[in-house]
Formats: sequence, C-alpha cells, structure tokens
Amino acid sequence: MNVSFTYSLTLDDYIGFEKIMIKQKYFGIMTYISTLILLAVGAFSYVGTKEPSLLIISVAYAAASILSVFAEKKLIPQRKAKKYTRLDNTYFSPRKVIISDSAVELTLESEGEDSVESIGVYPIQSFAAVLESKDYIMLLAAVDSYIIPKSAIPIEQLATVENIFRARPNYLKAK
Repeated sequence: MNVSFTYSLTLDDYIGFEKIMIKQKYFGIMTYISTLILLAVGAFSYVGTKEPSLLIISVAYAAASILSVFAEKKLIPQRKAKKYTRLDNTYFSPRKVIISDSAVELTLESEGEDSVESIGVYPIQSFAAVLESKDYIMLLAAVDSYIIPKSAIPIEQLATVENIFRARPNYLKAK
C-alpha cells in the first residue's frame, strides 16, 4: 500500500529536529552527573577543612555547566536552524512524499526564477536510521536527512506509515 501526501517544512520543524538530535546524545546527563559529583566533593571538602576554594570552583563549574546545557538545548538549535534554512533555498518548498513498504519517493519542487525539481527514490533499507519522535519521523541517510512532520501525514494513514518504518531494523524511537 502506498501512502502519498504533500507538506512544507517550517523553521520550527528544523529546530525540533535539532532538539531531537541533541536528546539522542548523552552530553546533558554526563554534565549533570559530573556537576553533582564535583559539588558534593566541594561541599565535603569545605565541611572538613573550612577552606572554600574547592567549593567555589565547584559552584563555578556548576554555573558553567548550566549555561552550557542551556546553550546546547536552546540557543544552538535555533542558530543551526536559521543558518541551514538560509543556505538551503529549497527548505520551505512543498515536498511530495510517497511511502511504500520498500521505498520512499521524495519530490521537491521550488518556485521562482531558479526553479528546481528534484525526485529521489530511496529504498527504506538505504537509510542509516529511521528516527521517530512524538511529532516527527526523520529519515537519516548517509549524506542527508529528511524531516517528515507527523501532522503532514493524513490521520487515516499515519498508523500505516508508522508501521512501515517500525518494522525496519534501522528504526529508532527518539527519547
């Protein structure tokens, strides 16, 4: 069974993609753990020696860690999204997708003077990963990635599309 629909991406779609990719990394968890350990060591050192230098270093590290995690989760995805969409003049163009049990066909058609039409047919097993989140299905290829907002898929066909991708060994559920 083929599922066919057309959609256009927004800046928020790319920001959502970047945030999901960040969630897949363990940077935030390791930062939290190391910060808590260093704060505990600083506090025990201060209680034992009454010397505040290690505690001050621990608090400074904690503040830097909090700023780093904030930047990675809030600021960097927005900067990346704005930069990428500014460089790709086809990003907001309508895309037609046909999904079957064995392949995904993507057609991109841009409007204007520099009109571009691109048609790609990708066997599902050619994707390095199919990443599904609450709001998106992301097809990660070796060279590119394709974001499909679930809101663009007709509601009566959403379960079919999800089942097609979930049956693949390269399927991952995003956290």
